[in-house]
Amino acid sequence: MVQVKATTSAYPEAVAQQVAPYPGRGRRPRPRYRTKRSSLAELVTAAGPAAVKTVAWREGTRGKLRSRLVALRVRPAGVKLRRAVAGGELPVRWLLAEWPADQPQPVKYWLASLPEDTPLQELVRLAKLRWRVEMCQPQCTHICGLAA
Repeated sequence: MVQVKATTSAYPEAVAQQVAPYPGRGRRPRPRYRTKRSSLAELVTAAGPAAVKTVAWREGTRGKLRSRLVALRVRPAGVKLRRAVAGGELPVRWLLAEWPADQPQPVKYWLASLPEDTPLQELVRLAKLRWRVEMCQPQCTHICGLAA
């Protein structure tokens, strides 16, 4: 699970590589994604309000912590990523976006390589766990005497 920017590009899950017809000269065309890439923000907005689910992920000091989230399956895009993947076929990943009711668009985005059958509540729990780790890490570093 990694937090990413809204401008990160991706394709919808259903997109597949296509091979252009061979004109008879030169190199044979390679399989490519012919569909235009979209930003994660565009993909979530296209899913619309119907895709938003309210999820509680843990008990906090003031009650259950909950938020509105969208979970989609996408293929992260980008030239460097395509070159790094053997065979050029981009893997399908989870896109998780937090979209508070008082905001016009999502405020946080995560990509996860978890299995397709991972429950939404588990995706959210793991995404939110990152914040707790970041809060504890400086304290532990200081306690162990590793702070510079």
